[in-house]
Amino acid sequence: MKAPSMKEIYDALAHQIEREDSLVCNRINWFLVSQGFLFAAAGVITTSVMKNCLKIIAIKIIAFLGGFIGIIVFVGVIGAEISIWNLRNHWRKIESDYIDFFPQPYGKGCASILGCFPRILIPIALASVWIYIYYNVYKIF
Repeated sequence: MKAPSMKEIYDALAHQIEREDSLVCNRINWFLVSQGFLFAAAGVITTSVMKNCLKIIAIKIIAFLGGFIGIIVFVGVIGAEISIWNLRNHWRKIESDYIDFFPQPYGKGCASILGCFPRILIPIALASVWIYIYYNVYKIF
């Protein structure tokens, strides 16, 4: 079996980083869609003519679901970030010999790190909102 060329290694690394990044984007998009539906459902229930005890139960169920989905998405995003970090480290090990021939297959410096914040903080923020609602639903009614 023939060893892969540096271009093949570079293309494979760049493709894998792009794939992980795309998975994170898809997870965040579906997460935001689901959160929109849950907030809309909570709004409909809040303004409905249901008895307050039923409203509280329904809002608690929705809040639990919203928080749970937020935590799951956060864990998935962290998993993807770890995978991307490992791919970057792999590139760093081999880049010194080829730095003049290939661009870095990921963002540089703090711009790359800052780009991670929204996809990590959005699930945390919305899960926190749902947890707050879950424990304070009695104050709403």
